[in-house]
Amino acid sequence: MYNEAHNVDFENFKVVYFGYKYGKNIQDLSYSNITLNNTRTGLSFQMAENITVDNITIKNGDPIFGDGLDYCYMNNSTLSNIRVVNVSNHKNPATGSYGLTLIGNNNIVHDYYIDGVAWSGTNLKGSNLTVYNFTVVNSGHNGFESQVRNSYFKNITVTDSDAHNFFQVSHDIELARNNIYENIYSVRPGTGYGIVAGDNASDTVIKNSTFLGRGVYIMDSTNITVMNCTQGWSEKSSGLYFARVSANNENHTIIDSSFTNNAVTNSSSDKNVVYDITVNGVNNTKLINVNYNRSFSNIVDNFTRYYYTDILVVDKSGIPINGTTIDLTNEINPSIQSVDGWGRYKTTFSTTNGRTYLPDNMRENSPSIAEFNRLNKSTSNSYTYEANIIIPNTRAQSLSGITPDSSWYRKDPNIPTYTITAIIPNTSSTGPQIIGFAPAEDNPFNPGEKKNFRVWTDEPLTSMEWLVNGSSVLKGPLNYTWTVTDRNTTIEFIGSNADGPVNHKWDLGESSNETSGNDSIDDEIPEQEVIFSPADSVITLKVSEKTVFSVSPDIFTTKEWYINGYPIQNNTTSMTRCWSTAGTRDVTFKGAGSGEPVSHTWTVNVVEEEKNDEESTESIIAITPEYQIVKPKQSFGLDITVDPSTPITGTQIDFAFNSSMASANSVIEGDLFKQKGASTFFNEGDINSSEGIIKHIYGLIIGTSNVSSPGTFATVNLTAGNRTGMAEFSLSNVLISDINSKSVPYTVTNATVLIDTAPAIDPVCCPKSVDEKSNLAFKISAKDADGDRLTLSASGLPEGSSFNRTSGAFAWTPAVGQAGVYTITFKVSDGYLTDSENVTVTVNKLNNPPVINFFEPINSSSFSEGERIGISVNATDAEKQALNYSIKIDGVMYSSDLAYVWETDYSSSGNHTIEVSVSDGIDEAKMQHSIYISECHPRYDVNEDGVVNILDITNVSREYETTVSKPYPRYDTNQDGEINILDLTLVGHHFGEKVE
Repeated sequence: MYNEAHNVDFENFKVVYFGYKYGKNIQDLSYSNITLNNTRTGLSFQMAENITVDNITIKNGDPIFGDGLDYCYMNNSTLSNIRVVNVSNHKNPATGSYGLTLIGNNNIVHDYYIDGVAWSGTNLKGSNLTVYNFTVVNSGHNGFESQVRNSYFKNITVTDSDAHNFFQVSHDIELARNNIYENIYSVRPGTGYGIVAGDNASDTVIKNSTFLGRGVYIMDSTNITVMNCTQGWSEKSSGLYFARVSANNENHTIIDSSFTNNAVTNSSSDKNVVYDITVNGVNNTKLINVNYNRSFSNIVDNFTRYYYTDILVVDKSGIPINGTTIDLTNEINPSIQSVDGWGRYKTTFSTTNGRTYLPDNMRENSPSIAEFNRLNKSTSNSYTYEANIIIPNTRAQSLSGITPDSSWYRKDPNIPTYTITAIIPNTSSTGPQIIGFAPAEDNPFNPGEKKNFRVWTDEPLTSMEWLVNGSSVLKGPLNYTWTVTDRNTTIEFIGSNADGPVNHKWDLGESSNETSGNDSIDDEIPEQEVIFSPADSVITLKVSEKTVFSVSPDIFTTKEWYINGYPIQNNTTSMTRCWSTAGTRDVTFKGAGSGEPVSHTWTVNVVEEEKNDEESTESIIAITPEYQIVKPKQSFGLDITVDPSTPITGTQIDFAFNSSMASANSVIEGDLFKQKGASTFFNEGDINSSEGIIKHIYGLIIGTSNVSSPGTFATVNLTAGNRTGMAEFSLSNVLISDINSKSVPYTVTNATVLIDTAPAIDPVCCPKSVDEKSNLAFKISAKDADGDRLTLSASGLPEGSSFNRTSGAFAWTPAVGQAGVYTITFKVSDGYLTDSENVTVTVNKLNNPPVINFFEPINSSSFSEGERIGISVNATDAEKQALNYSIKIDGVMYSSDLAYVWETDYSSSGNHTIEVSVSDGIDEAKMQHSIYISECHPRYDVNEDGVVNILDITNVSREYETTVSKPYPRYDTNQDGEINILDLTLVGHHFGEKVE
């Protein structure tokens, strides 16, 4: 159909199309108030441009093939108020069944609800997608699957998916990148995680989100940021998991997040412990103000734990000093620098009113320093820092040995937990002075917490003592660690040297800023009324019905939401929720600010919608592979497990497999019917490998016993064949007997196993370095033991380079300005498995030769014999390197300076070549000029008659003791402007000579 549609019901259709992928497109149309019931594969909009779809309900589809919005090819379009319910059976997962498949660019999706789909809730591809107010429950695979870029997702709730709740991966060669996930809510993912960023995903932000059960899984990705997220109550795996499988996994930043309350199944064995954070292959990753209790690090990891640093600079009277700059230096390893609130390396921070910025005020000027850097499971380096306080027109002040620890963690990033106060001392003092102390009296002190009290002094002390409530507890050091017991405690430091005493006291009574300090003023401040919505504290909702819980006005600095006591969301005064199952929930808001704390609870009764038929309870019989991947000719086993819904006494099955992919060897009995020690009978069935079937596998209990707990009914042992690919295994003719020899309803879960050997990239032979403007070329090749067709790809290609995915040829001529180190990742795939190789190339900066700006004398200049000729050169070098000079005349070296004066005489006439050269030690620049020196009659033959005699002398003596100006006459024989004995001496020296 190619027209608009409104207020239409479709019943018992196979599929409904508007537009068609292989037909004409639909454009500038709208569709609304459409219902599909008992439609096999759903509703599809194809070849769609700028369409609007609103208020759509799709329900009760095919249990295996049913979809919601199915393979919608759309651009610049909007989908809203969509409800997809029970379109396929999530308890029997089947690939290809989605609640929404959307392919295209610049689309908007909002207010979309999915409950019950056999595969993933979504299948999203394209770019510039905006999704908000989206809920997915009960998907047979992943809940919210996205393969997009440059997209934004907000207010997304996913619960009870069979695999992952959120799943971001790369699609083909288009990498998932530049995406933001905000206010996402993940509850109880099945075998997977709350959210997965994997398969070369990059530049993704996950913020303001909550994960109940497994949390965040980051695999083979770069630049993933997790910010202000809360995770807890995972019973099977870590709350935060980093994994490197086949590609780089690096440059991640976790900020202001918490991963706690994850179950420990056996504290005596690390193998059975659920860690809050597992690091299993990651590089250059930062954890900033992250709360966790247990972590595990593998052999090749590199991550650093940072805490916010709060420094206040005051004068001797305690007044904050404006214009202060703070420079932070790692005293143990300067390469582990401090970072700002975004996790970017930075060492110098400005302040506001003498204090470092809080993250909310200016994150780029909010410093964090490293507690430790972990390189592997057994190697962890701890650090101390020096703070250099710089004040204009004042000498710098330094505090050394600053050591962050877990007590610096801030539940609210904008409430400092450990403040260092730097004091600029009096310069006129003659005794020792305290130039810093920590913590501050207004920092929080929680019972059981350990706080490191310490002071800094401008002179070494000979006596040091710490007192608690007046009693001495420690002597010798400048710091004391106190385990907080009672806020009403006094901590005091007393020290001295030969020049005098110092002391500092912490009076840890109730915080002085709890009231104004003036009872009359406090009484005049009216308490602001807080309004809760819904107004009723007890409300009733239907399954899948949305409700907005809100609190106003927003007068709180901390805002937290809980459901049945579990933290769900924070930093907001409203929360939208719906539930997929009936039951009673307590929704609680807790807020704190300048006034009294506020707490309010709604009791929510969720009831089922009326149904015509009651759902039956089914047993589950499933195939569970020993390995998900096996090599050709490798032996492997498949367990057939049964999870009874009622006590059972026997089971029979037929087992089918692809005979071209594998052969069956044997079937052995499992432990299902032996759980209570009963006698059993088991028939391994009739194996027919040529047809790929094992018939008549059955087992039973002999006697009156029964079982109701899950167990393994049988194990099928197979051997993989020579072919590669996905081998499918299925069950048929299933019959399960209860204690009354009646058949039990069941659900079958079949399985697949990949038979394949990973390809391998051949060793790459390429130059380790290349100069700018020089050619670099090499070839990537790979082998596959199975002879599969291979596909090459590359990531991190430098600008201007090329890579032929067919031939594997790489070529690049780095341009000027591309100097640096480049790491290129080459990847080979056989369609299933991959191998990758990193190639690092250093591009050397091309040296710029010196430039001669000018050179004197200018070319073709003329001079006379006897003149002084000034030679000079001016040159510059782009890299400002030291320059060496050379001045040659007619090929003879005369000077290594940049200037030289040539004293010519009466033998100097003729053509001459002057050459200057300038070198920076690498390259050289040269320039030549030609000049002409004309022949000149000697001045001592004053009358120019060819003979030097008395007539020349009298010519000079006649003008004796006179002065002349330019042009000088010939009787001024030395051309100095004065006629004197020097002129007569010059003529007399040549007396009697003939001039030819």
